[in-house]
Amino acid sequence: MEAWFETAASELRGCLVLDASVGDLVEPERLAEFAWVCAKIPVLVLVHRGAVQTAVHALKHGAEDVLQKPLRAETLLERIKQAVAKKGNEGAMR
Repeated sequence: MEAWFETAASELRGCLVLDASVGDLVEPERLAEFAWVCAKIPVLVLVHRGAVQTAVHALKHGAEDVLQKPLRAETLLERIKQAVAKKGNEGAMR
């Protein structure tokens, strides 16, 4: 996955939704490796209830928001729309 990020970084658009409870992304240190993506596109991180350390770490490394699972699909879609719109407005201001 890292190779994909390296080659696609200049083409990234939209929003990355990262489920921090899957695989090795549970480790807060692993989230730090993706911090540079946050400068390109908004990143929403999904965590399980009680994953405070992961949530704080993600926010400190540039995540747009942290959402607690389980969540309704409508809630996730609304946050994606808001994050993309916010990033678009920031780009228009530059």
